[in-house]
Amino acid sequence: MVESAQRVSEWIKKSDLKKIILIGHSKGGLVTMELLNKKYGVSERILKVINFSTPYQGALISKLGLKGMDDLKMGKKRRYISKEKVVNIYPKIDNRIWPRESLNLKGSENIEIKMLGHARILEEERAINVLLEKIKY
Repeated sequence: MVESAQRVSEWIKKSDLKKIILIGHSKGGLVTMELLNKKYGVSERILKVINFSTPYQGALISKLGLKGMDDLKMGKKRRYISKEKVVNIYPKIDNRIWPRESLNLKGSENIEIKMLGHARILEEERAINVLLEKIKY
């Protein structure tokens, strides 16, 4: 996750992007949150973050020991900053992220969509409508 955030931050700087709206899904949402950290030098360029089905406190699926799941470990110390910039969209029932409480990010705008599915939320009309509304500025 840190490596991904570093790559994205370098691209943002190289492209001299400003007034950025980042959109993330699942572990990608953790990358967007990492980019809000001042150590990458791009947080002031980020207007808003919109995340879908992001496991902010980790997920039990990490216990399977699959490659790339270390960032999803439960109980891992996570410090999120600039949560007021975050719109958090998640399904009522996520078939990949347990416990369910991990989908909620206190201090952000949390929007639950009454549906089942982890990736299906990306094609759910209600979620897309929320996204379109939130990217207006």
